[in-house]
Amino acid sequence: MAPETPAAGTPQSAPPGKDEHIGQAAGKGIERGADATKRGVQRAGEATGKGIKKAGEEIEKTFSGKDEAR
Repeated sequence: MAPETPAAGTPQSAPPGKDEHIGQAAGKGIERGADATKRGVQRAGEATGKGIKKAGEEIEKTFSGKDEAR
Protein backbone atom coordinates (compact mmCIF):
# COMPACT_ATOMS: atom_id res chain seq x y z
CA MET A 1 0.00 0.00 0.00
CA ALA A 2 1.36 3.48 -0.94
CA PRO A 3 1.91 6.10 1.78
CA GLU A 4 -0.81 8.68 2.10
CA THR A 5 0.11 12.06 0.54
CA PRO A 6 -1.41 15.25 1.96
CA ALA A 7 -3.56 17.38 -0.34
CA ALA A 8 -1.89 20.18 -2.26
CA GLY A 9 -1.86 23.48 -0.42
CA THR A 10 -1.83 21.97 3.05
CA PRO A 11 1.07 22.79 5.38
CA GLN A 12 2.14 19.14 5.34
CA SER A 13 2.67 19.24 1.56
CA ALA A 14 5.36 21.96 1.64
CA PRO A 15 8.98 21.20 2.46
CA PRO A 16 10.24 22.55 5.80
CA GLY A 17 10.87 26.31 5.58
CA LYS A 18 8.85 26.69 2.38
CA ASP A 19 5.85 28.17 4.21
CA GLU A 20 8.07 30.83 5.74
CA HIS A 21 9.41 31.82 2.32
CA ILE A 22 5.92 31.98 0.88
CA GLY A 23 4.79 34.21 3.76
CA GLN A 24 7.79 36.50 3.33
CA ALA A 25 7.18 36.80 -0.41
CA ALA A 26 3.51 37.59 0.16
CA GLY A 27 4.42 40.19 2.79
CA LYS A 28 6.93 41.83 0.46
CA GLY A 29 4.36 41.90 -2.32
CA ILE A 30 1.84 43.57 -0.03
CA GLU A 31 4.45 46.13 1.07
CA ARG A 32 5.37 46.91 -2.53
CA GLY A 33 1.70 47.32 -3.40
CA ALA A 34 1.17 49.65 -0.46
CA ASP A 35 4.21 51.72 -1.45
CA ALA A 36 2.98 51.99 -5.03
CA THR A 37 -0.46 53.03 -3.83
CA LYS A 38 1.07 55.64 -1.53
CA ARG A 39 3.09 57.10 -4.42
CA GLY A 40 -0.01 57.12 -6.68
CA VAL A 41 -2.10 58.92 -4.07
CA GLN A 42 0.68 61.41 -3.40
CA ARG A 43 1.02 62.22 -7.11
CA ALA A 44 -2.72 62.55 -7.51
CA GLY A 45 -2.81 64.93 -4.56
CA GLU A 46 -0.02 67.02 -6.04
CA ALA A 47 -1.78 67.16 -9.41
CA THR A 48 -5.05 68.10 -7.73
CA GLY A 49 -3.30 70.80 -5.73
CA LYS A 50 -1.72 72.23 -8.88
CA GLY A 51 -5.09 72.16 -10.64
CA ILE A 52 -6.79 73.92 -7.76
CA LYS A 53 -4.03 76.53 -7.63
CA LYS A 54 -4.29 77.13 -11.36
CA ALA A 55 -8.08 77.41 -11.18
CA GLY A 56 -7.74 79.86 -8.30
CA GLU A 57 -5.32 81.97 -10.33
CA GLU A 58 -7.73 82.03 -13.27
CA ILE A 59 -10.61 83.05 -11.02
CA GLU A 60 -8.40 85.74 -9.49
CA LYS A 61 -7.60 87.10 -12.96
CA THR A 62 -11.28 87.19 -13.87
CA PHE A 63 -12.32 89.17 -10.81
CA SER A 64 -9.29 91.46 -10.74
CA GLY A 65 -9.60 92.48 -14.38
CA LYS A 66 -6.11 91.20 -15.20
CA ASP A 67 -7.42 88.72 -17.75
CA GLU A 68 -6.56 90.48 -21.01
CA ALA A 69 -8.32 87.94 -23.19
CA ARG A 70 -11.72 89.09 -21.96
